Amino acid sequence: MDYPNDERNAANGNPNEMCWFDYWLKGIDNGAMDESLPVKGYMMAGARKENTSLKNRWMYFSDWPPALRIQSWYLHHGR
Repeated sequence: MDYPNDERNAANGNPNEMCWFDYWLKGIDNGAMDESLPVKGYMMAGARKENTSLKNRWMYFSDWPPALRIQSWYLHHGR
């Protein structure tokens, strides 16, 4: 599977990630939980081997987990 080449996720990490790790893993009270930062996630759609999907993309969420969306599905004869 192919992941995007994002320089901000290099070995040194980006500042938001390092702040989060310092808070949760090192116990440093750096105000990480006081900030309202969006959650960034990469959605990977199904694709055949050696073939990336055009549906792969970065998604941003203001809350995590994302808001629940309830959808009803009805099975019936025909289509």
